[in-house]
Amino acid sequence: MKRISFLTILIVLVTLGFTVYPGEKAYACSCVDSTALEKLDTYSAVFEGKVTEKGARSQFGFGEYRKYTFEAVRAWKGVNEQKLTIHSLDQGSASCGFQFTKGETYLVFASSDEKDQTLKTTLCSGNKPISQADEDVKLLGAGEWVTEDDSGSTNSTANYLVPFVLGSIGLFLVIVVAVIYVRRRQK
Repeated sequence: MKRISFLTILIVLVTLGFTVYPGEKAYACSCVDSTALEKLDTYSAVFEGKVTEKGARSQFGFGEYRKYTFEAVRAWKGVNEQKLTIHSLDQGSASCGFQFTKGETYLVFASSDEKDQTLKTTLCSGNKPISQADEDVKLLGAGEWVTEDDSGSTNSTANYLVPFVLGSIGLFLVIVVAVIYVRRRQK
């Protein structure tokens, strides 16, 4: 009888243990609804961009994030380069995850993480395919078109000119020093 009572208590404790300490983490996602203008005030970066690369997952804080590379088309806040990286919580929509599709264009709201200087976003940020963002874009206004010249890309004339001028000055100085050296040796 004592053995049956002991086994019963043991089974109850083990069962309770599994319910109190589940094997996998579960997060519930509940987002506060806000307008695009409120999000413009809240988020560090607001832009329209096309996903050019879907990267690997990595662990940040409490969840797994996936790295996405975007080619920015238009910006309302916090974007001064055409190519930028966003880390998105990648655990499914029930856990506030948002997964971008490579080749698609989105309206993106992202926060800057002060610790590691990365831009991060989640389902609650309000990201959406640009085809579904007409109302948000109207509220945000025209924004600024992001061009290659604004992005600091190597296609800019100024980016070619600076190394050329510095290289020319350096070559000129080397020639002057060589001429002076040769003349002094001849004397």
